[in-house]
Amino acid sequence: MMSRQKGSGAIKTIDAVKQDPFEIRRVLHAGGKPTKDKHALLFLRWRGLCAQRDDCETRLKAGKGDKWTRKRLKQLVREIEDKWRELGAALGALSNQDLSDKLAILSKAAQPAVHGWRKEATRQIEIAHLLESDNDKVLSFAGSKSRLTAQQLYDYLRAQGHTMTIHDVRRFVRDTLKVTLRSERGKRTDVGQ
Repeated sequence: MMSRQKGSGAIKTIDAVKQDPFEIRRVLHAGGKPTKDKHALLFLRWRGLCAQRDDCETRLKAGKGDKWTRKRLKQLVREIEDKWRELGAALGALSNQDLSDKLAILSKAAQPAVHGWRKEATRQIEIAHLLESDNDKVLSFAGSKSRLTAQQLYDYLRAQGHTMTIHDVRRFVRDTLKVTLRSERGKRTDVGQ
């Protein structure tokens, strides 16, 4: 029997069958149910678009981008400008007190992830799932299998600066995300000696 997990109830609210990976990452980032405030959602969408733009620019500067990356970058620049204007218009229509309240909500929405390593693990499994399948969208993790091993995922998360044990990684992926990682049992380490 698994013991009750410590901390906030965010992990308990995750349902890998009903939620897509994006929704799971949002819950893990916020530490609970995500905000429903339209201004905060608009701000988070704008910030997400900025992160995607930065990723495209980094790829192009490194010479790893292609025609699709350049096209996506142009599209992202337009979307970012539109969202920024939309956010400015929405916040400009508020009174000083309402604006102060909205800025408090926005600052809470902009905080770093509460469950950072879990969010990153979810993202890595989603990427592996997309690379393995023919689909371009992951609707649910439940019951899926990944080519990633627990050790590979653990090593990646440690390299990113997260602190957790390999048992934590296995338990989160198995019990919360309902994904089966590739087994390392019987792996021979003496081959080639």
